[in-house]
Amino acid sequence: MWALLSALALAVPPAWKEAPGDVIAEATLPGSPEALYGALSDLRTLAALYPMDCTPEWETTGATTGPEARTRVTWRLGLWRRTLTAVYGKMVPGRLVQLDHQGNKGFVTQWVLDAVDGGTHVTRGTYIAPPPWPFKRTYVFHVQPAWADCQARVLQALTRVR
Repeated sequence: MWALLSALALAVPPAWKEAPGDVIAEATLPGSPEALYGALSDLRTLAALYPMDCTPEWETTGATTGPEARTRVTWRLGLWRRTLTAVYGKMVPGRLVQLDHQGNKGFVTQWVLDAVDGGTHVTRGTYIAPPPWPFKRTYVFHVQPAWADCQARVLQALTRVR
């Protein structure tokens, strides 16, 4: 078994070794940074931004805003599934929101809000260490593109916020 895995490791195409796990989406949206920050800094509103076909399961009890807000989120994208506790991390009103998915296989999603003429430029990034080979192939070709599509549609849903 180890010989087979070692042989597979040697056969990993260079692009897969270098492919980052991060997923970044950007858009310039109508609305002020403060209004968008308000939507992103409330777990109920944030959960409602996800399209039906990529909606994670959110189990939120108690506070939904501020540093004590927490939720259990189950993400399902392709064959990938993770259930993690998510809490707000660094928050700068009108500028930055971080959601820290805690745990051994956790990750951070952040929204950076920059005021521009006519609206707000939003950069949404999820920073993930991709799984090792041979699972990286599934991540790079299936999970990561599905997540990128989901993130882009979350940004589109933010256009409803004024």
